[in-house]
Amino acid sequence: MKRFVTGVILTSALAVSLPVVTPGLVHAAEAAKPAAVNAKTAAAAPVNVLAGFSSTPRWIGASTILVTHITEEGKQDFTVQVPAGTYAPVVGGTSDAADLVISPDGKYAAYTNDANLVFIVDLAAHTAKQASEDKSYKADLQWSKDGSKLYFIQGDKANVIAQMTVADGKVSAVLDDKVNYKSDLQVSEDGSKLVYIVEKDGTLTADSVKENNVESVEQAKVELDLAGTEPQLFVFDTTVKDGKALQLTSKSDNKSFVTLLHNGRVAYVSADVEKENQPSVLKVVTTDGKETKDLLTDLNVLQSTGTPDGHLFVLAADKAGKKAVYQVDGASGVKVKKWDVPDATIQVVVSADAKQIAVTQATATGEKVAVLSGGKFVDVTK
Repeated sequence: MKRFVTGVILTSALAVSLPVVTPGLVHAAEAAKPAAVNAKTAAAAPVNVLAGFSSTPRWIGASTILVTHITEEGKQDFTVQVPAGTYAPVVGGTSDAADLVISPDGKYAAYTNDANLVFIVDLAAHTAKQASEDKSYKADLQWSKDGSKLYFIQGDKANVIAQMTVADGKVSAVLDDKVNYKSDLQVSEDGSKLVYIVEKDGTLTADSVKENNVESVEQAKVELDLAGTEPQLFVFDTTVKDGKALQLTSKSDNKSFVTLLHNGRVAYVSADVEKENQPSVLKVVTTDGKETKDLLTDLNVLQSTGTPDGHLFVLAADKAGKKAVYQVDGASGVKVKKWDVPDATIQVVVSADAKQIAVTQATATGEKVAVLSGGKFVDVTK
């Protein structure tokens, strides 16, 4: 979690150290209850797979994933055929096509380059086209359900939520309330709700230096006040003219992996920053902010993620530290173990049909990606 101070960025330890996975919207119906797949044994990696630091898998079909490959020169996204492991750059010869966000129909993806320009990638043709001339800072790109718009957090201080029309590249503000440091943007299926996190500035104070010498400077008392800078969830209703964002949470817990649910609630992983050894839990809050409750408390929840067709999953560890992926009902909190995963797993991505799983695993030299195939996890990068 980042704590923002004017002129200073302080990074404190996260309960989880995973990239945010783009969540889908989740049905409130109770999850089905098939037996869990025990897939702890890893199979050998295919011979000619993408080597180096690879992470953040994203499914784009029944047998294809995207991964982000990181080198000293930069990062670039590759398509990887699974479980064979054969790979190719998403956009040939383009080193800045990375961290792609896939459209709902799976045909296109969007990304921003180092100049903050938005590009749209045709995943079948492996070509990229610049979509807009706007060079403002952009983060957390999110597609509208029909693929006609991209929403994102905009500005050097991340204080605006904007949208871009894909057809003509026109960028316009959706919410410009002068509140800095927005993050973790999520957009409801109908585009009527924007949910995001805000972390406010800390206050840095120092005694005035009485004499212009090194000793006086070193003795000056400097204090950093982080009270009130804890991340809080907000929601904005885009259908209300001149509306204002509503704060949903107020407690000091760390909040991550925000997921909009079909039942009109918002799920997130909560970690007590004052009690580092206490397990993280899955919480849910109503979009009017009137009710917050624990959804899953008997496991250490490391990540939550959703699929477009409405399933909610968590990566969690039991009291013995064994990791597994569970499907969770977004209303009742009823959980069903779906897959056991290797202990080195730090991220999971479930396919849109909720039938396949890819994992990112920590290694001695970085990270690698594996997929479940034939009851075993097969490394598709190394």
